[in-house]
Amino acid sequence: MRMRRLYSVQEVLHRATLVCADDDASVTSRVCTMLSDAYDIVATAGDGLEALDQVLRLRPDFAILDISMPRMDGLMVARAIQDAGCLTKIIFLTLIQDEDYISIARIIGDGYVLKKKISSDLVQALQYASRGQFYCSISNSK
Repeated sequence: MRMRRLYSVQEVLHRATLVCADDDASVTSRVCTMLSDAYDIVATAGDGLEALDQVLRLRPDFAILDISMPRMDGLMVARAIQDAGCLTKIIFLTLIQDEDYISIARIIGDGYVLKKKISSDLVQALQYASRGQFYCSISNSK
């Protein structure tokens, strides 16, 4: 008789892990509230160096990074994550609507979401990234 392996609830219901970094605590709180039902928020950070430390230590599935953060901006954090060989998918969250930033984000990240479109675009950006596609609030807007 063959024995079946029993799986834990965590194995069966694996939820993607996520680190959220923004120097505006109200944005971080809003993102965490929006995503906590579908994702395990394993850490938050208020600046770039803290975000880099959390991502490299925890190796989450996703990192949501504000582009404009103290001590190290989100683009620098993303480059450092890549340089470390970490496979975390990166979604940039920003107020900046600039083609140069979007071009850089396409190279080093997996999504670009405008803060004014968090409610409509953030979950979509995470879904796109999980499929290996880049999502941009600007180019995907109607």
